[in-house]
Order: sequence, then structure tokens, then C-alpha cells
Amino acid sequence: MDYQSPHKQILLSWPTKAHDHYIRGTGWYAVFGTLWTAAVVYSVWTYNFTFAALLVMFAAVIAVQATRPPHEFEVALTELGVLVGDRFISYRELVDFWIIYDPPVTSLYLDIKSGMVTRLHIGLENIDPNAVRDILKKNVREDLTHESEPMIDTLSRILRI
Repeated sequence: MDYQSPHKQILLSWPTKAHDHYIRGTGWYAVFGTLWTAAVVYSVWTYNFTFAALLVMFAAVIAVQATRPPHEFEVALTELGVLVGDRFISYRELVDFWIIYDPPVTSLYLDIKSGMVTRLHIGLENIDPNAVRDILKKNVREDLTHESEPMIDTLSRILRI
């Protein structure tokens, strides 16, 4: 890219989604509904109303996710940092990065030094992971110890949540 941003020149950019959008069949909803109902009944039976409330909120999140397409935003690697939607993260704020390329999983992970979110997961979609790696390696340490996606991402993908 050759246009300018407030954060210097954009070296590479691509569109991505905030989360994966899963098509869930009636079988998925039947299993989820059965397990959810059993968990709510058990939590009320054991007077664990906080857990019951969390289960209701979890079901609401699943319902909203099922009815709305995921929010799309632009990711850009610039000379000074990473632009994720409207949020700019300078390279100084990053601890390290790693890329998981094992189709269908193609993801960039950024470890951030501070803030509420310390790990950022960014889908690479159809972008060349080597181009991303080449740009980031100039400014941030690559963590080569990660050979697969984090367990929470694997569970989310398998369970379609």
C-alpha cells in the first residue's frame, strides 16, 4: 500500500472479521439446549444463582452471535505499529507475535504488554503469512514456541461458539 495513515505509511493491510460465524444445525441447538437446561436446573437446585445468571448471559451471547454477522474491520501493519480497526498498537507495546498457519486455521497472535486484553487474535484470511511475518520480525520478537492455536480457540472452533 502506498497511502498514508496518521501512523506513517501502511506496509500491508487486509480485512478480517471480529470472530468466526458458524452455521449451527438443529442437532447443535438440541445438544446445547439440553446441556444448558441441565446446567441451569443443577445450578438452581444447588442455590448457585450466580452460575445460573452466567448461563443465561452465555445463552444470550450465543443467540446474538447466531443472528448477526460478525463485524468486519481493517488490519494494517504500518511503519510504527499495528492498526486494528480504530485501535493503534505501537510496536513498543507488543511483547511478541506468532502465526499459526494450519488451514483452515490461519491466525496472527499478538501479545500486548499492558491493558485488559493481553493477547490479540487476528484472522489472516487470504493474506500471505510470510509477508506478515517479514514485516513484524523487523520490529517485534517472534515466539516460535507456539505450534498450534491456544486451547480456548480450538474449543471455540470445535464447539462452534
